[in-house]
Amino acid sequence: MSLSKKAIFVAMSIAALVFIVCSHPAANAQQTGDIYSIYVHAHQRATAITAESNLKQVALAIMMWTSDHKNRYPQLDSSAHVEHQLASYIGGAKEIFIDPVSQLHWTYNKKFSGVSLSRLTTPTSDIIAYSPKAGPDGSRACAFTDGHCKILSQSEWAAVVSGKKGASPYTLDVR
Repeated sequence: MSLSKKAIFVAMSIAALVFIVCSHPAANAQQTGDIYSIYVHAHQRATAITAESNLKQVALAIMMWTSDHKNRYPQLDSSAHVEHQLASYIGGAKEIFIDPVSQLHWTYNKKFSGVSLSRLTTPTSDIIAYSPKAGPDGSRACAFTDGHCKILSQSEWAAVVSGKKGASPYTLDVR
């Protein structure tokens, strides 16, 4: 599992909090509860950062595959098929194909299967892969056809799936 600097910082902060609580005899139940809620929030944030990092690696593997195959996206019809096509681009790190928030395989946008890069008019807005389930805060990690990734809030995701023109700058359709 690839950890970013942010995730490592969050993990070290959690460890420091645990040390303080365990080593301080005056810590009462209220303080422990406060620290626990901080821990839960920090853990959720670290998991979201890991999800974004893993999905970024998948997006980059898709971009490399596309570059090697006449600028056409791979077949995105199933997770197993995507993993097979991208295996040589990820160096054996199969865990990147699993969303750490939901523990499910990423969902791939089948509308981009075999599509040529030349057909894309809004690559910074077109979502090619995303979290299969929302996180505890309703957010989802999304990868775009240009290779970048972003965590979309619950309201941003709702606008995407509504499909209403102009409701969101992001889309699940080939434009």
